[in-house]
Amino acid sequence: MSEFLQRNERPTTIKIFDVYGPFATNPRVRTVQLCNEEIAFEIMATPSNSDDFVIVFLNVNHIVSIETFLNALFTFNGDYSCYKEFRDVDECVDFISSFKYEKVFLLVFLSEAELLVPLIHEIPQLVYIYICFEKEISNLDSKKLNWTYRFPKIRDRVYELNKKLHDRVKSDIELLRMPVVEPMLFSMKTACSNDLSSHCATYQWNQMLLEVLRRLPQNDRSRQDMVTICRAQYHDDPNELRKIEQFEKIYQPQSAIWWYTQDCFIYRLINKALQTEDIDIIFKFRSFVIDLYDALGDLHSQSKTENSNVITVYRGQQMEAIELNNLKASNNTIISLKSFLSTTKHQDVALIFAGDGSNRPEIESVLFEITIDVNRSHKPLADISNVSHMSDENEVLLSMGMLFVVQSVKQMENNVWKIQLTATDESKVKLNDYLKNSYSSLEDCDDPLFELAILLNESYSYGKAEKYLLMLLEEYTRNPGKIYNVLGICNYIKHNYRRGLYYYIKALNCYIMEGSSMHPVCCHIYNNIGLIYAQEEDYERAMSFYKTALEIHLKYPTVGPNVFVRTLTHIGDTYERFGNYDDAFKNYLHAHEIVEHRHLNNDMVAMELYSSIGAAYLKLGQYDKSLQYCKRNLEILQGLFADNKLPIAYAYQKIGAVYDAKGEYDEALRQYKEAERIYAINGIYSHVALASVYGDIGVVYRRKEEYELALYYLQKSLQTEEQFEKGMSVSIAKRYNNIGVVYCSMGNIEQGIVYTRKAINCIQNAQTPDESELGIFYSNLASCYADQGNTEQALHYCNFSLEIKRRVYPSNHPTFARTFSTMGAALVQNGDISMAIHYYEMAVKIYKEAFDVNHPEYKTVVMRLAELKHFEALIEYESCLSSKI
Repeated sequence: MSEFLQRNERPTTIKIFDVYGPFATNPRVRTVQLCNEEIAFEIMATPSNSDDFVIVFLNVNHIVSIETFLNALFTFNGDYSCYKEFRDVDECVDFISSFKYEKVFLLVFLSEAELLVPLIHEIPQLVYIYICFEKEISNLDSKKLNWTYRFPKIRDRVYELNKKLHDRVKSDIELLRMPVVEPMLFSMKTACSNDLSSHCATYQWNQMLLEVLRRLPQNDRSRQDMVTICRAQYHDDPNELRKIEQFEKIYQPQSAIWWYTQDCFIYRLINKALQTEDIDIIFKFRSFVIDLYDALGDLHSQSKTENSNVITVYRGQQMEAIELNNLKASNNTIISLKSFLSTTKHQDVALIFAGDGSNRPEIESVLFEITIDVNRSHKPLADISNVSHMSDENEVLLSMGMLFVVQSVKQMENNVWKIQLTATDESKVKLNDYLKNSYSSLEDCDDPLFELAILLNESYSYGKAEKYLLMLLEEYTRNPGKIYNVLGICNYIKHNYRRGLYYYIKALNCYIMEGSSMHPVCCHIYNNIGLIYAQEEDYERAMSFYKTALEIHLKYPTVGPNVFVRTLTHIGDTYERFGNYDDAFKNYLHAHEIVEHRHLNNDMVAMELYSSIGAAYLKLGQYDKSLQYCKRNLEILQGLFADNKLPIAYAYQKIGAVYDAKGEYDEALRQYKEAERIYAINGIYSHVALASVYGDIGVVYRRKEEYELALYYLQKSLQTEEQFEKGMSVSIAKRYNNIGVVYCSMGNIEQGIVYTRKAINCIQNAQTPDESELGIFYSNLASCYADQGNTEQALHYCNFSLEIKRRVYPSNHPTFARTFSTMGAALVQNGDISMAIHYYEMAVKIYKEAFDVNHPEYKTVVMRLAELKHFEALIEYESCLSSKI
């Protein structure tokens, strides 16, 4: 570490090893000044608008002008809707995918639709597709539309550019503008994978958000932040702008309920922000949200009585059919309010808002009947008739964070569904120790906004965390080092390693200038820098940073057990990467002892440790042990995160790899497909992981002998990987190798050899060649030559493979059996049956120890051995007959 930190003096420079950009394959040492200037860059954010819908027009061939199109179709009440035109297909798809919550309506001409629709139909933000025909429909051959029946999002097959299309789009937009499941988000879909009664993390994150908002200073700036964002959202709406100006002039905290109950900008923007967890808007509205919560709390306190105080309130609204189906299957499930919820004491009033079911089947009419014990409610609620803007509705306002149990879902006679809920309290919500500790640390923290950023980062909401941290840097001066460190983590997760390293160095700079380069808090930073070098396959340099962190742990053994476990896990991972399993497991065991002793079993660090142990056992061929640790890893994650977070996907992928190795290919595919689904949801944060799982899926299809599908996924994997990995890398080498194996299996031996040799060349020229993979590649190349009938070359590369594998793996590892099997096949081609039987017997012996008798590879080798022994017996039998004659 002396090359990195000059510890004998207070340095003004740091030397780092540059392994990025043009130096990816030839690292250089460069000097970085320790300075305080900020890096300038834009934060990418989801496009936002004051409505919940966006109209997208793909007009590749510029068939009509944008002015003509807008004037003809999308002038609603004098205001243009949120609208975007594209000439490029890829840009259009990227734009649609960039949205997370808005509803997208796509218009596309028939000439592009048949190729485009299958690619984009499953994007969840895409609600409806309108196929346009530039000529009269009467001139269109109806057979050209047969393909459209496979895609339910296509509306009415095809339209001309006329009033009929205008009316359909306008009708669909107006329908979806209705308050469909407005502020109530249900645990089974939007909160977490399990109901709240079994470790739902999302509920706790929302409670922490409320706690942070309440502890933030309420000042003129927070009010001005809100006004500024409202003006930006409604810049083209004169009516709302007048209301915003009035709000700025006369608003007082005691009038929060009156303003909220108006049908205006406040109600719409706050509810949308809280539903979608839009951290920017929530932060800007922090002052008003707390005013509203406190005002409701005051009314709630006044309404409590000594006697029983149970009330029943109602809410009518429209609901998407899929949400209703979720509720039907969720009796006794706990649901949570992410926003404030308006209800009424009168069922008849609520039924007016529910509608009559005329928008089925997409949209259902529902009536919520909610029973609440006012005296026992931990969250505020109150009759707001005397302070509401609409005093004639007997309105009862419920607070964000309230919990309810679903009692029943039944259809009424008037095409309305009645959903009966009963209020409950937090005692029914079982949180694991990690979340409890997180909440405690938030309560004790002097900087609640920073603590929330940490929690958001650990919940893999990187964009939100980064935005909070950048807000903090504008105001925070006491300890910017910890902020820079977490900013580095955010960029590391997004595979922006150069910027991540920049922030880590800024963080170290802060501590070095204080003479604290060996302070326990620096363990985090050294670990994080090590991870960047590990990602760049520079494991020796990564190890040097991990060991610097270890020095600090040994100096302060009782400080920071969590990060101590991380350090030991990372050191173990590095030893495992070099094939040094003894030292790897020594570090894993040490880490496991700390986890057990400090009761960290449900902590993030335990999750990382179990994942690493599972991966090591997988490499050693001990699949049952590997599966045990991988499943334990998944259990912890499911208690911490919602089911669409990246760590869940990583866990599914690792479990899939174990099932693949065990020969349970259908189960492996199921796990991989689940990982693929989550990676796709997470977009840019997971492109590299998506490439990896495409490769895994391709390998399974190859083992199932579905070669066309295998080739499709493997080539998709390679194309995705090459966008992010420049030059030679182990991961790209693996893609080449797997494609080569498929070509050989399909009988295209020449292509198989070409790709396998590309894999070998790639891995030999990688920054840190992986011997274990190289041994596998040589074995696969030998298999290609064996299939070609070139016994000499096949045996030559088999021996190369065995020489490498003996340095890396224990002698009973299944990888040896695969090479022995290849040698047997090559010797059969050469007519040496006795030696072929010898190698097949060696393969069977290893497989028998490693695999279940039903494993496909084991069964295949046993069958080949039996055939050869039968063939050898026939030869002996014929020889005996000949000698008698």
